[in-house]
Amino acid sequence: MFSKRDNLEIYQNLDFSVERGYHQVKILEILRNNLPKFSEDFVNVPVTSLNQNTNFENYISQELSFFLNNRENGYIFGFQAIGPDILVRQFGAGVHGPTLFLIEAKRLPTPKRSNDYVKTGIGRFKKEEHGKQYSVAAMLGYVQENDFDHWYGEVNSWIIALISDKGENPRWTMEDQICKIQITDIGEYKSIHSRITERPITLHHFWINLCNN
Repeated sequence: MFSKRDNLEIYQNLDFSVERGYHQVKILEILRNNLPKFSEDFVNVPVTSLNQNTNFENYISQELSFFLNNRENGYIFGFQAIGPDILVRQFGAGVHGPTLFLIEAKRLPTPKRSNDYVKTGIGRFKKEEHGKQYSVAAMLGYVQENDFDHWYGEVNSWIIALISDKGENPRWTMEDQICKIQITDIGEYKSIHSRITERPITLHHFWINLCNN
């Protein structure tokens, strides 16, 4: 456990990091390194009775937050599930501390098999209902059917379908499609989206395989 002096140095380093955006790189690294282990552990726990429950998304995010808070991350960041989404704050700052990073989470497929990942997931960022103050955020896809390639095609097809919807503000374009970064034990993708008033936001997508559940 760190001493008070160690903690002070960490907090000062975090301030330095936030000012320059380095904290975003570290949080993404924590997700990239720990999501495969979480997926492996999670699918071995029998929670089949919750699988079709609309609150199951919340349950996964809560378990993931517990998992990340118990992993080594330098005692800098704390993860808190708020419904299906996860807020990242400075460790020890409490629930009222400033949010440093935002993670939106969606199931694939959704309970009603809709385009929810795009329409109310990515869409919230485009409409500045989520993460207006950020230039970088993340989305988690809890894959419970099919594989990453299947959902890569589905998500981009949903985006393409929205391009012709003149009621969308801001409008969707081909540039909103997600790009594949790498497929390992998780699927990692990236997308950049225009917004109403703010500059475009970059979303890092991490998909984890929960199909065994």
